[in-house]
Amino acid sequence: MAAKFAAVLVGWLLALLPALSAMALWTAFGGHAGGRETVTLLIGHLLYGILIAAVGLCAAALTDGPATAAIAALAFTLGAWVLDFMAVGPGAWTRSLPDISPTAGLRSFERGLFSLPALLGMLIGATTLLALTTVWLSPGRSAKLGAVLSVGAVVGGIVLALVASHAGIYVDVTEDRRNSFAPADEAALRKLMAPLTLTVYLAPDDPRLADFNRQVLSKLRRLVPKLSVVLAEPPRGPFSPTGDDRYGLVVYDYGGKREESRSTSPREVLPLLYGLAGVTVGNSEKPDYPGHPLVSNARAATGWFYVALPVLVGLGWWRLGRRSASSNELEPGGYAL
Repeated sequence: MAAKFAAVLVGWLLALLPALSAMALWTAFGGHAGGRETVTLLIGHLLYGILIAAVGLCAAALTDGPATAAIAALAFTLGAWVLDFMAVGPGAWTRSLPDISPTAGLRSFERGLFSLPALLGMLIGATTLLALTTVWLSPGRSAKLGAVLSVGAVVGGIVLALVASHAGIYVDVTEDRRNSFAPADEAALRKLMAPLTLTVYLAPDDPRLADFNRQVLSKLRRLVPKLSVVLAEPPRGPFSPTGDDRYGLVVYDYGGKREESRSTSPREVLPLLYGLAGVTVGNSEKPDYPGHPLVSNARAATGWFYVALPVLVGLGWWRLGRRSASSNELEPGGYAL
């Protein structure tokens, strides 16, 4: 199992060569790549690769042939995408399904947000699948014992995943802190100990809700200890997204006080929360992020991606093919050229 898993990960690392070479060329041309953000991105894709490798090995152990295993592994990947799309479906339970999707965990790493719950969740999922693979690859084990061990592995994985989901450690590794509020705002929001309830009158597929979630809600969930978000969908109407005049309204309840707003901008939402909590915040402006502008001629990369890299891949494939043929000649029952 260790050898098979290592072989799959080596294949995943080889598939990263074009991306890593692009990063190296970008740096050589004078471009900037943030160290912490780049490492976080690679960690996220490594975790996702480990999970998908475990899915493939488990599918191969549970099915009769490689074609069926490939279809099962592909179904897992497509199923994760389906969970992401279900976030815009009706019902609270469908909107909570994307939280268990591995692509949602990967997305946080891609956005420069290190998430300990996502890291632990992917590792626990991969370990559970590898345990199932080990159970069903053992030829001398009875089906009854295999079923018992499988149930134990799945239950143990679910329990560990539930515990890991409460880890609550997130680190914004981006240079412009696009996943965070200003430090003064974050310090003030962590002091909101009373229950805070937000009732949002927007449809799940409304772009304003996506904007509100990106700019405000996703950050508040990591800071406010007792936050509850209720998505209240008014009935649809003929002349507007809904026939209810509350559509687009966000109601804030904190400590028995209530405020309303239609804004999705943190510039208006945060002062409203501070007013409800009776908190005074000093300078909460983020410093301007100048970025790293670059004007450079990248034509030299054309030769690498369209000539040198394909030639190296072809030579590697040819060399490995020759070594495989040579090893077959030496084995009993092998063939001779």
